[in-house]
Amino acid sequence: MLEKFIKLKTSIRIFLEVLLSSDGQREFRNKSLPLIPEEDWALVEGTCIIIRIFAKATEVLSGERFPTFIFFLNCMLLFY
Repeated sequence: MLEKFIKLKTSIRIFLEVLLSSDGQREFRNKSLPLIPEEDWALVEGTCIIIRIFAKATEVLSGERFPTFIFFLNCMLLFY
């Protein structure tokens, strides 16, 4: 979901800019949404990187056709 949000970054920014314009205020009946600063976009992108690591590890350790517990133990031995 966050990755999709990042892919839509340009569209979201354009929409928020239109929303702030006088035409946008008229069309959307004075609704307002906060602009998303670049620091927040970077935070979302960094979060996606971290989540991908855990998603990949979960995928590898949740296989049904191989002994994942043994695989997990082997991985643990590599790190210690």
